[in-house]
Amino acid sequence: MTLRKSAVSWVERDNLVLVVWNKRFHGWAMPGGMVEEGETIGQAQARELLEETGLGTHAAKLVFRAELKLPPPKQDRSSDVHFFRVSAYGTPRGLEEDCPVAWMSWDELCKVSPFREFYIAARAAQAP
Repeated sequence: MTLRKSAVSWVERDNLVLVVWNKRFHGWAMPGGMVEEGETIGQAQARELLEETGLGTHAAKLVFRAELKLPPPKQDRSSDVHFFRVSAYGTPRGLEEDCPVAWMSWDELCKVSPFREFYIAARAAQAP
């Protein structure tokens, strides 16, 4: 079975990370989602960030990639996650119903996100 590809945006300002409430997984997560047919991974990153937060992508650099076993309710699936460090423009706002945006420290995010293990691994890969 081929893994579905997904793109995640790591937007950071003043040592805080931009997060969005993810209704599907009942927790806070960085903006992101699945790559749609006919779309590149970079296009998916920019589209998902814009759809979820209203932010435009100025620049994006792929900084981590790994297979992620999804948490409940999709625990029987995995995704090939492409994690981008993003320079964004605009003012973030929650654009999807019941999905507000917030700024959190890494420690806060790793306490409340269903994707904490992935975020810890991605951040560790950035250490010198």
